Amino acid sequence: MRLLFVEDEPDLREVLKKQLQGSGYSVDACGDGLEALDYLQLTAYDAVILDIMLPGVDGLSVLKKMRAAGDKTPVLLLTARGSVEDRVAGLMSWWRVYGCCCAAAMDRCRTCCSAVVWKWI
Repeated sequence: MRLLFVEDEPDLREVLKKQLQGSGYSVDACGDGLEALDYLQLTAYDAVILDIMLPGVDGLSVLKKMRAAGDKTPVLLLTARGSVEDRVAGLMSWWRVYGCCCAAAMDRCRTCCSAVVWKWI
């Protein structure tokens, strides 16, 4: 399974990328929204792990552009934001966790991310 991981914090990006690769995923990683859009134009991904707060183009804008272009790749949004308003903004931006063959992979990504983030803190 090929993943795109978009996170602007370099240390966290590298730790999570290695963790995901160690779990058997092929991972491309980048640090901003413009670069993410470039990756998405060049490569088909099975899933995207996308930070919301990115420099340049933010994660929600990346997601909106993906959906506007007809890209239905499953997206897992990462954020330090925790308010109800922020969650609703994500849902209103066409955030979807698809209940198809990618569901197990997205669950595994969530598990990996949670484990590494707890170690990070």
